[in-house]
Amino acid sequence: LLQNKIFERESPLMMGAMSGAFAAFSLKKWGKETFLKQYIKANFDEQEIINLEPEWLQFLEEFSSSYKEQIATEHLQKREKTSRLPYFKGFNFAHEGYNIYDGYISQEATKALTTLQQIGTNSIAIVPYSGMRNPHALQPTDMRLWRRAGTENDESVIHSAFQAKKLGMSIVLKPQLWIHNSWPGDVDFKTDQEWQAFFERYNRWIMHYALLAEMYDFEAFCVGVEFVKATLKHPEEWRKIIYQVKKLNGGSVTYAANWGEEFE
Repeated sequence: LLQNKIFERESPLMMGAMSGAFAAFSLKKWGKETFLKQYIKANFDEQEIINLEPEWLQFLEEFSSSYKEQIATEHLQKREKTSRLPYFKGFNFAHEGYNIYDGYISQEATKALTTLQQIGTNSIAIVPYSGMRNPHALQPTDMRLWRRAGTENDESVIHSAFQAKKLGMSIVLKPQLWIHNSWPGDVDFKTDQEWQAFFERYNRWIMHYALLAEMYDFEAFCVGVEFVKATLKHPEEWRKIIYQVKKLNGGSVTYAANWGEEFE
């Protein structure tokens, strides 16, 4: 948590929550005056970190225990609600262009939603894309979270969901990877180390959206789209991802399989 490299690659939603927890821990341990001095210094040496670690882990255990029952109750209520979802009659609603006037947050997107509602649509899948340059090799910029204006950043995703809900639609949040000159079904690696790196990166990316879907009460969440080789070769890794998603998200969880062997 105190390493800048972690902050650079983790979801800002996750790190914001974890930073808030660390601030609460620090206030409890040192009091406000000392905490503010530590905050200004913003630098712990290795021995200080070693000394803090047991107390920090104990704090997290107590912190999570105090909320476990509340979260379990909320998730149960949400699952009971989403178990009665209507039959979805809808569309993938994909971000258009990378300008501020034609993406999710634009007036054009709201007009499109209104048109969909007028022809009987009761649900949409919002599809925030990220990408991979090569389906067989991870690059440092792969699976980044968009923040720039004109992209499908969190604010624009939330805006389109808000507009759709005003029109009476249910929301499926369906993050997807755009593979350069390829598709997710081609994602494949030669070594276990490469697969492990892929799943670690994918897990960080998908959990951001699982938390976003929970925060804004989307009815359903899709954990992946058409990873034909990745699912058939590594089903246990996907079960781990699903387990983590369901700890964060109390809505319905699904997966978008490709036709053929993966779907079967």
